[in-house]
Amino acid sequence: MLDLTWPLRRHIDVFAGVARYASEHGRWSCVVDDFAEDTIAEHRGPGRPYEGVIARVTPRLAEVARRRRLPLVNVWMSSPVKGLPAVLPDGRAAGALVAEHLIDRGIRQAVCLVRHGDKSEYETSNVVARRVREAGGACSILRVSLRFAHNRARWRETRGALEAFLRDSPLPVGIYAGVDILGRLVAQTCADLGLHVPGDAAVIAGGNEPTLCHYPEPSLTSLDYGYDRIGYEAARLMDSLLAGDPPPTAPLLLPPRELVVRHSSDFLYVADAVVMSAMRFIASHSSKPISVDDVAEAAGVSRRTLESRFKSNTDRSVAAEIRRVRIEHAKRLLAAEDLSIAEVAKIAGFKSNAQLCRVFQNELNTSPRAYRRQRQLHGTTAVDETLDDAI
Repeated sequence: MLDLTWPLRRHIDVFAGVARYASEHGRWSCVVDDFAEDTIAEHRGPGRPYEGVIARVTPRLAEVARRRRLPLVNVWMSSPVKGLPAVLPDGRAAGALVAEHLIDRGIRQAVCLVRHGDKSEYETSNVVARRVREAGGACSILRVSLRFAHNRARWRETRGALEAFLRDSPLPVGIYAGVDILGRLVAQTCADLGLHVPGDAAVIAGGNEPTLCHYPEPSLTSLDYGYDRIGYEAARLMDSLLAGDPPPTAPLLLPPRELVVRHSSDFLYVADAVVMSAMRFIASHSSKPISVDDVAEAAGVSRRTLESRFKSNTDRSVAAEIRRVRIEHAKRLLAAEDLSIAEVAKIAGFKSNAQLCRVFQNELNTSPRAYRRQRQLHGTTAVDETLDDAI
């Protein structure tokens, strides 16, 4: 019972993980039933309609299952039902990833957008706020409606609160939005206010929904929670309960698979205004045939002055930053697009396919094709051995 009518990774991928476990353990028969509590309550024949239920557990399902002595495994962090066997995303570990990324990028001013009632987002945001403050920065938490996108009035209300914050906030600012559609609203609001993402605002979302994250530009940095692992481990736990093993005394919390860094936060923020101006120009023009002289002209200083100030603030040269930004752009294209290597090279700002291959080999010790294969395989393999060992 996973609300599969919602085409979201936190629903669909949990189901995929359960299905994968079931296929590896051939004695399983899985039924999709988003109204399992009614099916169980209305069952009048011998036995029970199901041996157990993996679910986003509602109070009614919990009560029906208790009366029928039916094992449940909960996969919904914000379920109002407590004390059940559960496999859940680790919101605190997610917060640590977000905070580390923002701090490493030089962000000292941040805000977390939290949807009312979403426990995971609250846990993540609290950790982000604490870590940023411990690093000497400031971080506030802005609460928005759980159903901020369900009607025009709430959408406008959420946007209005975000606009008010951004108008008063010192820049640059880091923004964590718990779900990708909210991250998209943040990016669009910044653009409408004349703020550059990522030059003025670094945006991080949660969920890693591929289409929402990749399109339109800027592509969104997002937490990949590895929901398929949650489904797989929920099925493993159900298997254990059906075998008569005692339920665990605490939920199994799984850390995010990774923070997938994309254009919306791929920026280094420094105090030097000239260097910041140069980096914004590079971020906006790296796909064009720009030179170090072009960057210096845009920053309003001589090449020698820019090189000196750039090196002291970033510990790398202007040319190295142009190359780094182009490599990151190429990596995003290879992971998201079905483009030829030559097309990727052209879009990312490399002079030729050969130059892209040479730079990848020198900087990443791999080829563009090998990198693409690696990203395509990522997330489709079995549960990590380290996770198996821990369990």
